[in-house]
Amino acid sequence: MLVPIMATHYPQFPRLDDVPRASRDRIVSQLALDLPLALVAHRIHEEFYWKKRASLIWCNCDIAAHGNSWKQLFFERNLNDYLERFVLTKEREEELKEILEMSAPYIHNIYCSKLPSHLQYLILLDMIPMDLSAVKIEYGDPNSCMDYDIEHYGMKRSDCLSLSAVLSAAFTLSELNLSSNFITDKKVEIICTGMAANPTIVSLDLSHNLISDVGCVALQKVLEAKNTVLMFLNLCNNKIHGIGTRALGFGIRLNTALLHLNLRHNDLADYGGHRIFDYMMDNQTIQKLSMSSCGLNEESVEALSKVLHLPQSALTSLDASANPGIGPAGGQIIYNGLVAGKRIKQLDLKKCNIGVELETQIDRLLMARKFDEEDLLNPA
Repeated sequence: MLVPIMATHYPQFPRLDDVPRASRDRIVSQLALDLPLALVAHRIHEEFYWKKRASLIWCNCDIAAHGNSWKQLFFERNLNDYLERFVLTKEREEELKEILEMSAPYIHNIYCSKLPSHLQYLILLDMIPMDLSAVKIEYGDPNSCMDYDIEHYGMKRSDCLSLSAVLSAAFTLSELNLSSNFITDKKVEIICTGMAANPTIVSLDLSHNLISDVGCVALQKVLEAKNTVLMFLNLCNNKIHGIGTRALGFGIRLNTALLHLNLRHNDLADYGGHRIFDYMMDNQTIQKLSMSSCGLNEESVEALSKVLHLPQSALTSLDASANPGIGPAGGQIIYNGLVAGKRIKQLDLKKCNIGVELETQIDRLLMARKFDEEDLLNPA
């Protein structure tokens, strides 16, 4: 009899500490789902309550992306929605700080796909606990339509300076995604200054930006940093050319942490492709490399063949698709390298003009290699 009464009057008497567990669960299950967050944030920890409350707002809820916690999912998505609608003013900055302070214990990931205001990252760092693990921020106005203004999109220099300061102090951050933010060479230099001092980031996504050969010099310093643990680097669809690959090559030559490197949709041409594969001769950790649609030709293939022959190479997956300059002759060189080497398990050569017959032979070789491994792992 008391359960529905306590649930109804919870806003006036929000104390359940002394209530037995069975009765507490029954009370919480009857609480209204529109109670002020300030009232329930630090008092209600039952996952079923936050599951009901989250499901009422969002259709697709995947707790796996939020630490397998419904409460974490609710507060992270609630904060992300708030930030994507936020317009920075003096008055609303105080409101933001209140929301951040309330949400802080339950925030570990920040994913904002369209952030209209250029927030100071230092505000987030001050409010969010030091166990923040992942940040994805893309600046833009989701409601611009015909009022599109490029000034509202991408990171500004002040954003980069603020982020750099955060990176040098955020020692639990493991994933940073700054894709599609109009990041130029000067801006990436600022960001890399903080990255070079960060010993925890394992994944960096700078895809779909404006980084060119000059910016690669800054990235080289990150790759060469003694304390780097960077394992995943995505530079897809930038403005990197052959000269930039010299800096990246120097960076990966002796790097012992990087596992995945994505350079697809950069106009590397033969010079750049040849450079990357040359420096891969000294690298023994990169397992996955994407060089799709990079303008590779037969000269690059010759360098790649040497990598395929290396017994100490760690490379097991290569995407070289959409490089029509490879042609049948280049395809044959790659096939010979695959036969001689045993490391490659995945290879994509679609739209490389190598011919259907040769492409089929390569697919069969890799498939046979896969089944041979499975037989070794699972003997009859």
